[in-house]
Amino acid sequence: MLWLLRLWVAGLMLVFCWALVSYAIRRDAATLARARALWRGSLMAGGALVALWLALRLLR
Repeated sequence: MLWLLRLWVAGLMLVFCWALVSYAIRRDAATLARARALWRGSLMAGGALVALWLALRLLR
């Protein structure tokens, strides 16, 4: 049941990052590069969190 809560929180974070990036793209075309970098960074951070979670899970 705890994994479902973690999945829900991860989904909320992904939706928040997507909304932030789409807002930045709509706001100004010049911020497209910054928005892409933010999106890439959020994906990398999410991947790092998943990798950390898996590592902790395997070490138990």
